[in-house]
Amino acid sequence: MSYYNTVTGESYAYNDKAFMVAASTYKLPLNMYYYEMEKNGEIPSDAALSRTAYPLNEAHRLSLVWSDNDVSIGMLYSLGDFRQYKECMRKYFTMPAEEIDYIYYVDNYYCTNMMMDALKYLFYNGEQFPEMLEYMKQAQPGSYFRTYVKDWPVAHKYGYFEGAINDVGIFFTPEPFCLAVYTYGTD
Repeated sequence: MSYYNTVTGESYAYNDKAFMVAASTYKLPLNMYYYEMEKNGEIPSDAALSRTAYPLNEAHRLSLVWSDNDVSIGMLYSLGDFRQYKECMRKYFTMPAEEIDYIYYVDNYYCTNMMMDALKYLFYNGEQFPEMLEYMKQAQPGSYFRTYVKDWPVAHKYGYFEGAINDVGIFFTPEPFCLAVYTYGTD
């Protein structure tokens, strides 16, 4: 797990560099990447992606609010092959290349250290991602992190896959904080 207080800079990490099945949390940096391509004029928001039946603006909503796997996988492979997608995502992570386990490049594995970097990037550049943050606030009300936090908005990307239960998000409390938690076998 990884924790970061955006006001005080306080942080805590436990096994944050352990690569684990990311489940749908991979959709966080994936959508950030597309939003930045849109902002930079590299792709229009209504672009028809080569691997999905939806225009990009609808793909974002389906990926972030509903965690649609078919759409998200289409977004991933519209960037190229799996290795190219993983290389693109590295722009959000501060982990040195020599610390990145080989499994990162060949399967849906991330670590909470990487997700924390992506969350911080999203928080500190939030003005570039208003739609994304709003979609993340709509996702899974009453579930995952939002099971326990009812009085404050939480922009999160959750994931569940074969025993991996994960959530990563920004808690908009009086002292906003970022939290990334990956678990396995806690059903």
